[in-house]
Amino acid sequence: MLATMIDTRCRAGIDVIQASRVGNYQPEHVFALSQALSMYDAYQAQLVVYDQ
Repeated sequence: MLATMIDTRCRAGIDVIQASRVGNYQPEHVFALSQALSMYDAYQAQLVVYDQ
């Protein structure tokens, strides 16, 4: 679906674009990203409290 929305100037075919969406999700990287997102959410919540 998303691969059909490519720019007309894109030279890669739909099959190449679909294949590029497959990631290399190593568990330690997923963990680090989830921790970073948790901290971001906590900071955003604190900013809301401070702004009141």
